[in-house]
Order: sequence, then C-alpha cells, then structure tokens
Amino acid sequence: MLRPSVLDAGVAQTKRTVWIAIALVFAVLWIALTLLVRGASARLSRQNEAFQVRSRDLLDSSRRLEESLLETVETLNAAVEARDPYTAGHSQRVRRVSLAIGRELGLSPKQLGILGTAALFHDVGKIGIPDSILTKAGPLEPAEAAVMREHVTRSAEIVAKVSSFHDAVPAIGHHHERWDGLGYPEGLAGDDIPLEAAIIGLADAWDAMTTNRPYAVALTLNEALMQIRTGRGKQFNPAVVDAFSDVAKRRPAEILPPETPSASVAVV
Repeated sequence: MLRPSVLDAGVAQTKRTVWIAIALVFAVLWIALTLLVRGASARLSRQNEAFQVRSRDLLDSSRRLEESLLETVETLNAAVEARDPYTAGHSQRVRRVSLAIGRELGLSPKQLGILGTAALFHDVGKIGIPDSILTKAGPLEPAEAAVMREHVTRSAEIVAKVSSFHDAVPAIGHHHERWDGLGYPEGLAGDDIPLEAAIIGLADAWDAMTTNRPYAVALTLNEALMQIRTGRGKQFNPAVVDAFSDVAKRRPAEILPPETPSASVAVV
C-alpha cells in the first residue's frame, strides 16, 4: 500500500507536469499567433503600399485626362472663333462682361468661377455648325435657325466631359432662354433660368449688338444700352439688367468693347 507522502508527491509532480504542458502550449500558441499577426501585418502593409501606388497612378491618369479634355475644349473654342473673324474674341468679351455683372450682383467666388467658365465656353458647340449657317450674311431660314439653336446643347455636352466643369453645364445649356419663356432649348421662364445663364445671355446679346456681324452692323453703344433696357422683363432677367446698368453707370470700362472711350456711353 502506497504511503500518503508518496501519493502526495506523485500528485504534485503530475500537477507540475500538467501546468508545464499548458504553459508550453500557450507559449507555442502565442508565438504562432505573433508570427501570424506579423505576417498578416506585413502583407497588409505591402498591399496598402501597392494600393497607394495604384491610387496615385489613377489620380495622375485622371488628372492627365482632365487636362487633355480641357485642352481639347479650349482648342475647339478657339477653332470656333477662328472660323468666323467677326466673332474673334467673343467668348473672352462675354466672360469679361458676365463677371462684371456677377460681381455687381454679389456672387460668391465659387459662383464667379462657374460663371467665368460657362461664359468662356458657352459657344463651343458651334464647332459642329456648318460654315454656310455660322457665317451666313443674312437672316437664317427656319431650318437653318433650328440647326443653329443646337449649339447650346452641343456646348453643354462637350463641357460636361470635363468633370471639374460640371457646375457650369446648366449655365451653358440655358444661356439662350428668355425671361418670358420664349427662348430655347427648353423654354424656361423667369427664375427657372439659372442666374449664371441669365447673366451670360445678356452679356452674349450685348456683344452681338456692339460687334459687326455678317448679318448686321453694330449698334451704337447707347442704342445697344437702350435695347438691353427695353428687353428688361421680356428677354432679360430684370435684376441682371439692373446690375448691368449699374456697371455701365459707375464702371463703364468693365462692359465696353475694347478700345472704346468711356465717354461715348450716355448715363442710362
């Protein structure tokens, strides 16, 4: 029969052995888990670096594409004006007058940026208009006028391809709408017309009135000013006409055609 002391010693030894085994198991598990975590972390780090590289490459590609599209739009815009010597510099003049009106109306810097972009490219869609219509020295036939009206939609579609210009698309697509609803392409009326579009519409009309065209001799500046005021609440947004008139009174150089003396404009 085993003595109690021997039995106790055997139990104690067994407990030590079990605890040592458990400790070894946990140590092995801890080491394995550490190695697993380190390996996973290293893989994640490599994947993250690769993702960042791909992201930079995609951003660079997107930026280059955006720059290429912008250059294309600018080239098309220049080509439009090169086809018609009567309208050379038209877009820049419309942009200058539009911004003068926008500042008078207190537009925010963001709105002025959108306005300037839209004014600069408002006619780029004319690149698809045949020369026989674009430079015709006389009134357009109804079918020809319908083709000419398509330029606003084409302009909006071209500019929409440049993602950073998306905010300018409505102003471009609606700059030939009228306050009384008789404009195009959608016959919008009143405040349904985007403000930027209404501004460009007036600036566009002003430049057309004060520039010699194949179909019309330029009006005098005071005649053109009278036409603008006559169109208040009909063709043009009243607030835009008022802002234009205020600029003409106080800062005429901002709306006059280049090289025109300010003194040639009567107070309206």
